[in-house]
Amino acid sequence: MGEIVYKTILRAFVLTLILWWVSRYIYSTETMWIIVGITYYFGLFLPGYYGYKRFVENNKETAESTLCTSCKHFSKNEVYCVLHDQFPTRNYLPCEGNDWEMTNEGDSD
Repeated sequence: MGEIVYKTILRAFVLTLILWWVSRYIYSTETMWIIVGITYYFGLFLPGYYGYKRFVENNKETAESTLCTSCKHFSKNEVYCVLHDQFPTRNYLPCEGNDWEMTNEGDSD
């Protein structure tokens, strides 16, 4: 998940530099805003969205079918064990089941 954010920030920086350089040669403000919008949409938002979709699809099995799913230390959005600071996979559980604690879904922690 952090890789998606990192790449998006890096892409935004590069696109901003390129658009700043291009803006010196375009004298119409309306045209420049259209170019900025299209460039940010196709060069920033779409790659981030598709990267997130790929992340969710790749981790769907881990997030739904491992022992970690029912643990209170598991962050389902990031597919991440908060207690052990590691990413579980289908074949690897960070605590090997020793630190597993049932989640209380009724609590509002």
